[in-house]
Amino acid sequence: MQENDGIQEGHHKIPVGMVIFFAALALWMIWYIYRYTPGITGWSQYKVYEKESMAEAQRAGKPLTENPYERDEKAVAEGKTLYASNCTACHGIRSREASVRI
Repeated sequence: MQENDGIQEGHHKIPVGMVIFFAALALWMIWYIYRYTPGITGWSQYKVYEKESMAEAQRAGKPLTENPYERDEKAVAEGKTLYASNCTACHGIRSREASVRI
């Protein structure tokens, strides 16, 4: 038979911090499943998105219905210059004449 020099396996307690952590994790898991399961609470990401979209639309106010730069001659001239340098290759001088439409 083997000798063990008096070393024995003791019955050690689990550290209190680990018990608290495990209990908190289990409670959080139960709360999370309850809170975000549509069959239980009716929660839906689509409802949240719709609610946030409506709130943002109301906050933003009236949408722009006309171009605020339409009567600004400086902005129109700058836009024509940018269009001529960046867009005419695909869209032509007038956008309706283009063979490539994006």
